Amino acid sequence: MANQSNSAAYAQSLLCVGLVLLSLLLGGSTWNYLQTIQLIQQSQLRLSNQLADSVAYSLTDDLVTRDYGGLESRLKLILLNEGIRSAMVADLDGKVIVYLRREPESGALQFVYDQKSVKIPEPEKVSLNKNSSGQTNEIWKQIVSGMPVGWIRLSLNDTQAALILTQFKTQAIVIGVFSLLIVLSVMIAFLLKYYRKAHAQELIMLEKHDALEHDALHDFLTGLPNRKLIDDRIQHAIFEYERYQTKFVVCFLDLDGFKTVNDQYGHEVGDLLLIEVAKRLKTTSRRTDTIGRLGGDEFVLLLSNLSGRTEIEKIIQYRLREIAKPFVWNKTSMQVTASIGITCYPDDLVSTVGLLKHADAAMYEAKQRGKNTFFMYQT
Repeated sequence: MANQSNSAAYAQSLLCVGLVLLSLLLGGSTWNYLQTIQLIQQSQLRLSNQLADSVAYSLTDDLVTRDYGGLESRLKLILLNEGIRSAMVADLDGKVIVYLRREPESGALQFVYDQKSVKIPEPEKVSLNKNSSGQTNEIWKQIVSGMPVGWIRLSLNDTQAALILTQFKTQAIVIGVFSLLIVLSVMIAFLLKYYRKAHAQELIMLEKHDALEHDALHDFLTGLPNRKLIDDRIQHAIFEYERYQTKFVVCFLDLDGFKTVNDQYGHEVGDLLLIEVAKRLKTTSRRTDTIGRLGGDEFVLLLSNLSGRTEIEKIIQYRLREIAKPFVWNKTSMQVTASIGITCYPDDLVSTVGLLKHADAAMYEAKQRGKNTFFMYQT
């Protein structure tokens, strides 16, 4: 009787230990799951906001000038990103200007014309929310050009968190069944398996996040750095000068005759011309240079490691000649040139915004001097 009593007590103790271990395991897994979901949501919100900011910035010029044809072309390029299900542009009163969405089954892009208006959120309450179907996230972003001019609503795919949730539920059931038989063995096997899966999922999420971050910092049409990344590169160049006294120049480039090509042949040909200009700028750049696009036909060049004014003029003249080469489309030859404004740091000892402003002013001076030339800002 004593032995039976001791055995029963031992079995109860083992059962209690097993239940405690199981509870700790399930509790730890649940906590880890909740933390993972929270991190994913925070990361998605941050990257979605960056993506929405970039999209809103790229649409500003077309919305301000009411170039709705250009607006439609820009949205088509934006929806080449398969992470975006639809994009809607509305004015400040909620009147829908352009609405483009991707068909769920075919993946084809289709403009929607039957929705005339939409309820605009309050600016202080804008966030990442589920739509009515629960399959996509919707984010609103105000389009600003000195003052608010409209709204952009993006519908983003969001399946990663649901996938993780489904996998976790399956794993929890398996752990619960087998841990009743042999808790320690199941716990070790689960931890190894869970680690491998978590590591693989982490790699997948990092790749997707890197892709979203790239889209948020680069121009949709040309793939060049956008305004945000250009500002960051200039600020970094300023820090490099403070540490190593490495001088650099900021060049503001604007195409001459681009509007004529755009008006005569259409926005699609205009976009092809901008892509070709970007290629020519990249092929003539050095590894230390940064080539970016602000929007429209405006580009920025950040050049460093220069020996002096002679080398600067040589580099700029070469790029002017490359841009001026004919561009052929559908057996039709067309040509644009460029006007470039240049400012040198630290001769022009101002902030990032000031450098771009002064380079822009120098560019207008180059246009006044006959175009297809450059002018260096005088401090």
